[in-house]
Amino acid sequence: MGNTIIPLGDGGDESASRCMKAAGIAIDEEHYRKVANAKDIDRRTYTSRQHQDYLKPEEVLECEKFRIQDTYGMSVTPELVEQDDGGRLIKKIVALEAILAAPGEMVADDQGREFVPPPAIVAERDKSERERLAICTDWSNHSTAWLMRHRLGLRAVLMDLMAGVEIKGDEAMIQALTDFSKRNASHVKGILNLTIPLSESPVWILGQYLWQRRFVY
Repeated sequence: MGNTIIPLGDGGDESASRCMKAAGIAIDEEHYRKVANAKDIDRRTYTSRQHQDYLKPEEVLECEKFRIQDTYGMSVTPELVEQDDGGRLIKKIVALEAILAAPGEMVADDQGREFVPPPAIVAERDKSERERLAICTDWSNHSTAWLMRHRLGLRAVLMDLMAGVEIKGDEAMIQALTDFSKRNASHVKGILNLTIPLSESPVWILGQYLWQRRFVY
């Protein structure tokens, strides 16, 4: 297509790197501004466009603005578009709400085995995903993941952290979390997709759970 590739070796060009970084920031800021200034559309238009194979650039911006406004229920500004981070922020908020929500009351099956049902917010995510993707069988199992985190005691840990409690790693609940993680490492890997090395410290293991759901930054 008329392009020429010029090999420059392994050395880095700091000046070029700074220019590329500045250009990337400018492009992002322009995108935030364009989304915030896009024309407002209604839900019917947004839903209709989700089934179209191609959208014009301005239509993409309009859909992005509608999604952000509908998600957070507030006016869309460039700052909000940046914080939304392509929909990642709301996923973090939902994840935090799910783990902090109180579990349902204990229930028992016909054989007398007791189970802790997930909070409504978690069960509703599974239900809505199955309704939305009716012909798919590869659904996310949010309730199963929640149960694993509940068994680990992450809710109590997070509530302490949010209350300003300092975690050192020698607390009883952190030791229990560590022991459970190492005893059930294969299940943790299968359900949460986290590898728990037997040689790692309690604080390191806790950090993996918190970082996976972006409870820490």
